[in-house]
Amino acid sequence: MMRKQKIITVGVVLIMMFSCSSVDNSSKHLEPLHIEIPVELEGNPIVVKFIENSEVVINHWSDTLEELFDESEEYLGKEESDLSMMDKMKLAQIGFNFMSKIAEFGTEMSQLNTTAISLEDGLSDKELQAFELTKQALKSRIDELGEKYKDFGKGRN
Repeated sequence: MMRKQKIITVGVVLIMMFSCSSVDNSSKHLEPLHIEIPVELEGNPIVVKFIENSEVVINHWSDTLEELFDESEEYLGKEESDLSMMDKMKLAQIGFNFMSKIAEFGTEMSQLNTTAISLEDGLSDKELQAFELTKQALKSRIDELGEKYKDFGKGRN
């Protein structure tokens, strides 16, 4: 019974901590990605919808990942012994959220890739070239995130 009460108390405290956090780090985030629909693809509503949905997905995940990086930034360079129990719990929650979000992102990107491959079969050579450019824009955003955070957590003490 006492263990349940501790778990509930910790849960309530964590919820309060996350809900009360109001730091706005959005100015440090990458600008939303906007993919221009190539003229060659404008007449294909299925491909246009795919590109628009891909843009929404990549922007959502870009923001989500950057918010998770923002939440963990205050703990960079700190020794475990310097962290309070609440800090350790929050950091564990951030880590769990990060791994969960990465797994979700991987699943969505896999689905987008599968859809893209199936769409390519019905495209002319010109449409295919234009479609490749839109896929490259998505890959560039992922690379941009990787580059931005490649040294995250290194060299801060």
